[in-house]
Amino acid sequence: MFEHMDLARAVDAVNTALGDLGRVDLDRVPSSELRAELSRLKLIESRLGGHLARLTHAADLTGAFIGTGARDTAEWLAKQTGTSSRKNRAAAQLGEAMSKSDALADAVATGRLSTDKADAAVGASGDLPLDTELVDTISNLALSAVRPATEAWRSRRDEQRDRDPQRESKRRPTH
Repeated sequence: MFEHMDLARAVDAVNTALGDLGRVDLDRVPSSELRAELSRLKLIESRLGGHLARLTHAADLTGAFIGTGARDTAEWLAKQTGTSSRKNRAAAQLGEAMSKSDALADAVATGRLSTDKADAAVGASGDLPLDTELVDTISNLALSAVRPATEAWRSRRDEQRDRDPQRESKRRPTH
């Protein structure tokens, strides 16, 4: 899914772009351009959030926080950057969900699904990997409709699992 690129070079490129953005004289930008670029930048911010989620989960998997005195990557990152450990944990959870669902990872990485929608769906999914059908559905919904749609999807999945005859035979004792 992802081409190999040196992580430090990629982070440097983002940092350079942010520096360039900081040098823009917003007083000279017409409102129509502000509107268009603000919307575009918000989508880019969400994509960046998806990559932060991937990195946070990867750091958890490798134990990058070990030896720092923190109990997990989220806590270490909060101490290092002055950010919220709760938000960092949510990022790790999203990163884990993305590692289990190519559909989710692709949608977040391309900006088709915002991290806000992805977080809502992951929170309502009950640790089930999000499938392509759900990702396609929620990408077209308002944020407020994502959690209910995901809960309905999860309920249908649970019902299907409960009706599975192979699962039923595994639960019956065979004396």
